[in-house]
Amino acid sequence: MNSLSVVQKGQAVLSVRGRIRRHLARAIGLTIVATVLMCAAAGTIVPGHIPDRANAVVPSRPNILLIVTDDQKYGTVTPSIMPNVYRELSQRGVTFDNGFVSNSWCCPSRASILSGQYSGHNGVWTSGGALGLTAWRRHETTTLATWLHGAGYRTAIIGKYLNGYGARASMTYWPPGWDVTDIIMNIDYHGHDGYYDYDTFQNGKIVHYGSQPEDYSTRVFTQRARQFFAADPKDRYPKFAYLAYPSPHGPYTIDPLDTNSLTGFHTTMPPNVCEADVSDKPLWIRQQPACSETDNQYSTHLLGQLRMLQSVDRGLGQLFSDLTATGQIRNTIIIYISDNGWLLKAHRMTGKELPYEESIRVPLFLRWDAIGHAGQHIPGFAVNIDLAPTITDATGITGHDAYDGVSLLPLITGAANSWRSDFLVEHMQLSDLDKGGPSFCAIRNQRYLWAEYSTGEKELYDLSNDPWQLHNIASTATSELRTTLHQRLTSLCNPPPPNMTVSK
Repeated sequence: MNSLSVVQKGQAVLSVRGRIRRHLARAIGLTIVATVLMCAAAGTIVPGHIPDRANAVVPSRPNILLIVTDDQKYGTVTPSIMPNVYRELSQRGVTFDNGFVSNSWCCPSRASILSGQYSGHNGVWTSGGALGLTAWRRHETTTLATWLHGAGYRTAIIGKYLNGYGARASMTYWPPGWDVTDIIMNIDYHGHDGYYDYDTFQNGKIVHYGSQPEDYSTRVFTQRARQFFAADPKDRYPKFAYLAYPSPHGPYTIDPLDTNSLTGFHTTMPPNVCEADVSDKPLWIRQQPACSETDNQYSTHLLGQLRMLQSVDRGLGQLFSDLTATGQIRNTIIIYISDNGWLLKAHRMTGKELPYEESIRVPLFLRWDAIGHAGQHIPGFAVNIDLAPTITDATGITGHDAYDGVSLLPLITGAANSWRSDFLVEHMQLSDLDKGGPSFCAIRNQRYLWAEYSTGEKELYDLSNDPWQLHNIASTATSELRTTLHQRLTSLCNPPPPNMTVSK
């Protein structure tokens, strides 16, 4: 990967940290901590208990608010759709115009966010079964939560953890590293969609929410986050909140306040929706029935997602106002990302998991007033595996696992002399019913998307000339280009999905 060299990365990090110290000194009259407590051993982390941190000089270290939405399409944060997020994060923070996830599925993406690693290294490949939450539990004693907790942060997880989180009768498990928990349980999207009539694992007990408007989970989780940051805002312990909304994942269960919102909304149907000719696509795409959705039907489905986002935006507006009123906004790093995109009948498919732009591209914003750069748009690739490195870089934590991602701070401040030119996209097929199709590894670079499947099929798209991925040129591209992309894929896709072999 053409990322920063070891020397360049070291120089860039030192430069960025120097700038951060200067900005913080001006912004809040405090200096960044020179030394940081190392992560506590997993066995010493006691759920709900803040260990003795008397020796940790921490007030000047930034709070962290990491916001994750579910299935949110790229391009849906606009002044008319999500005005609060747009104003507070895009206009007053940094927008990553090329934000992506490496494995576009709930559990794998969230595992990458919390570990900074590709699926091949954190072991989470699916949203269910042995390679879903079960695999994560072998890894979760060393995550962003445990690193921050061990370094003196008070931590909270609010909303979705990875995906499903046990049934009411059996859920007694408190994940390591989290002081405060409000984890939604029993989501299956077949009767329990996570918006009404659900349970949460709340600090060691099960709390049930019913079917009243105030039980709507987006409202509940926003309020819990507000309570977390309101609890002694001058607390000498910095805070880390992982706020993961189930919204706008379908079915489109809309907050009653937003039933008639966005009236007059209309959008043009993209050319790859209900793609007419899929003869150049892999077999499972060719097997999808032709669809004849009209522009109006496409808009109706998209409108359902956008109406769900109204409650997210309204709640975050309240939370941002709280942080501003208490002065915490000046030294809080706010990151906003979706766990994956949403195909919405692109290439005849509904869902995610596929190596298409609608699936892997996501909204991604970062605001940290202490380092400025308000309103900046960054074209360089920013991937979900970069969030954990960015947070530990900003907080000075070094006692973490090896990362596949890199800190985004040098990219924001201009200290990066070079940047990655590509990244890995990966997927493991859970079963024959998996809508994501066969397992694959893919390379997304600045011009091409190259994918190799466990079936032996291949896809290649020239995104500069074919942004909607309508023309698979894998069979007509030059052998030199195919060889170059294959070799790069072989280098990054290591290890490959468990049920796939990548030829050398």
